[in-house]
Amino acid sequence: MASDAAGPPGMDPYIIEALTYLAFCILLIAFRTYCRMRGGGVSALGPEDYLMIVSILPFVAETTIAYKVGETFHGLTNSDMTDEEREALSPDSHEYALRVGGSQAIIGGWSMYMTLIWTLKASMCAFYLRLTSGLPGYKKRVYIGFVSIVVSYIICMCSVLLSCQPFHKFWQINPYPGNFCEPAVNKLTIHLSMYLNFLTDMYLFLIPIPMLWTAQLPKAKRLGWPFYSPVVF
Repeated sequence: MASDAAGPPGMDPYIIEALTYLAFCILLIAFRTYCRMRGGGVSALGPEDYLMIVSILPFVAETTIAYKVGETFHGLTNSDMTDEEREALSPDSHEYALRVGGSQAIIGGWSMYMTLIWTLKASMCAFYLRLTSGLPGYKKRVYIGFVSIVVSYIICMCSVLLSCQPFHKFWQINPYPGNFCEPAVNKLTIHLSMYLNFLTDMYLFLIPIPMLWTAQLPKAKRLGWPFYSPVVF
């Protein structure tokens, strides 16, 4: 089974796309940091800038894990198997080792994905905090945003790491461990991350709307705000 999944030689197009996207984003963050420092050096950087730089670490880790899952483990995990296939697969086989390794890597991938996305949310919130300096009424909304980011991140990470107990069942193959113990298709993790990601994005999107709407800005610029919101990313 594993040999069939390996496919033709050569790097997976998905991996090439992921590496290209990573390189582009690192260059974009570097250019952004350069522009911020050009006027006042390191002292010109704010918390949001440091968070953007820090986000490179989980981004690199996530991409590395994705590469390993695709190239080393051939995309194999403890999911997408019938009961008969699980019973027939020997624990001493190469495919068994690939499926165990792939499942373990997926847990790391989920963790790095959550950390990356929620670090970017925190960066956006830190930017709002600087943007609303001197506006106490708006700062309260930003602080609520920070709290929602922290709480939602903890919930998502708990779903990644604690939804299956004992922990080693995350890579159990036989008997079938249940959906919550299949890292690649864990419905709890998928749904929680999707909904909490959307809800926190929408809240961050709405924070500056009242301020921008009452500001003395051309209507076109005010209406163009959605294109610069975190929802776009």
